Amino acid sequence: LSASFVVGTYTLTTDLAGSGSITRNPNLAQYSAGSSVQLTAVPGQGSVFVEWFGDADGSANPINLTMDADKTATATFADTTRPAALVLAPNGGESVTVGGLISLKWKATDNVGVTAVDLLLSRHGTAGPFDTLMAGIANTGSYVWTATGPTTPMAVLKVRAHDAAGHTTDDISNALFTINGTTGVEPLSGAPPAALTLEPAQPNPMRDRVRIAFGLPAAARVRLEIVDLLGREVASLEDDTLPAGRFAFDWDGRGAGRAVPTGMYFVRLEVGGRRLVRRLVVAH
Repeated sequence: LSASFVVGTYTLTTDLAGSGSITRNPNLAQYSAGSSVQLTAVPGQGSVFVEWFGDADGSANPINLTMDADKTATATFADTTRPAALVLAPNGGESVTVGGLISLKWKATDNVGVTAVDLLLSRHGTAGPFDTLMAGIANTGSYVWTATGPTTPMAVLKVRAHDAAGHTTDDISNALFTINGTTGVEPLSGAPPAALTLEPAQPNPMRDRVRIAFGLPAAARVRLEIVDLLGREVASLEDDTLPAGRFAFDWDGRGAGRAVPTGMYFVRLEVGGRRLVRRLVVAH
């Protein structure tokens, strides 16, 4: 009497929960009955191994399984790394007028992924308090905010990045920026011009006040300033986003809180990489 026996084979299925991988030794598609396989959980960057689930359990790593049936093993990893957050703009020195638009920009990264971003504002410097502008928004890197009052020369933006593990990281503007009162620019009647325009200052020479008119063919960020013969700014008249249209600014000949000296100056308008300049004589 004789008999023959076929040794069975079994499969091992592995899965992951979190950031990492599993190595097996030996690495086979099927294992003979009674054979042993060693599983090693390898955490991804910024993660740690926690425990096994399934036919492998506990927190030993590596772990040995005896293949006496088809088996499954899941390695669980925990994210230990906080996201990174960086305010890009406004980052100090900028100015926006109540009702004007300002682009809030940031960079947020994480080893697994940034799940949400909060934007907060302090009107009292870096110590706060910070009020929430937007909470739980997507990590797009920018958000256009319509500035609200009250005005302040001590505005600070805070960006808070979240990840799926519940970690958060904050960053704030490197220096203060300003929220000004209602713009000094006066909208004028008439259709927007076909191209960017800067009209001659009237009157010129000026004594007590001068009107500076300009036109925008499309909505744009506008920087209007008075500069001296060396190109140095002596008065910032407008630094804001304006809609398409025609506008005028009445300047009183003052910069940094005092009257500028008599002499030759230039009105400089910068919009979208273009620059227009007009001569202006101040004769107090």
